[in-house]
Amino acid sequence: MFILNPILNATGSISLRVLRDLHDYTSSAYMGIAMTGLYAIIISLTGMGWTFTDRFDSETWLIIIAVGFIAVFQQIARFKAL
Repeated sequence: MFILNPILNATGSISLRVLRDLHDYTSSAYMGIAMTGLYAIIISLTGMGWTFTDRFDSETWLIIIAVGFIAVFQQIARFKAL
């Protein structure tokens, strides 16, 4: 599972170059939605299930939301840098 992260990041960088004509926020939103969908499919296919979310407390959910926002801003910064 961890091996997919560098591969998906490289694919994201290539996709950002292809999507240069779109607005920064639009391409970042597309990337975020695609990554979320892909990870959801991977979790479902590997049989891990979603029961691990039952153990999350409110602090964990806040951290997950914060990491999500940071990822979006990182995509925007990467898009502007390319």
